[in-house]
Amino acid sequence: MADAQAAFRKLNAIEPVAADDPLIRAMQAVEGTLRRPDPLVATARIAKNGVLPQWSHVLARRSFAILNVSGKLNRLTIECGEHLIESEVSDKAEWHVPASWAECRLNVFGEPGTTFSLVELTE
Repeated sequence: MADAQAAFRKLNAIEPVAADDPLIRAMQAVEGTLRRPDPLVATARIAKNGVLPQWSHVLARRSFAILNVSGKLNRLTIECGEHLIESEVSDKAEWHVPASWAECRLNVFGEPGTTFSLVELTE
């Protein structure tokens, strides 16, 4: 969802979307979902993209966990503007990113075909 929100902001900056455009209603629905306190859950699969097998996601929230791993995950990186965090992956850990950091992208690396759940938590 945060990926869609980020893409919409970029496109809207290039050419503003009219107030009656159906995209406005879609983005309002996305923003409503992001404001709810319920955890946001995404099912992910490591694919072979480019040089490294990875899965990439723009974080909607600043706290998350990785659960239900089936296969092998090697590590993750969190890129937030000029900040970079690299960590081993554990299904017993929660990661927290400072609110003052810029928009963050999560990259998870592992064996192709590995599946897992990303659970974004409220603060």
